[in-house]
Amino acid sequence: MYKVISKIPTQHTLGSLRSFGLTVTAHGNGSYTGQLEFESEEEAKEHLRSRADMLAENEEEQQEMYNDIESGYLRYDAATASIEEAAEN
Repeated sequence: MYKVISKIPTQHTLGSLRSFGLTVTAHGNGSYTGQLEFESEEEAKEHLRSRADMLAENEEEQQEMYNDIESGYLRYDAATASIEEAAEN
């Protein structure tokens, strides 16, 4: 199992977090976490590639985003989503 996860410290960057298409949880201290689980690392990357397709303003930016995804993360505006191995329950 793998997950895409993003953490932001304040509501100010919540729009950026929501751009990743993750399930968002608010925390009592004003921070937020977005997370979504996948069966494989490739599925997690495919999810981020689909988000990059929507977020990129041009082909060059899209290619940069794809390169970042191959390295395990996607950065957009003020938030970064990363691919992590999920703990087995």
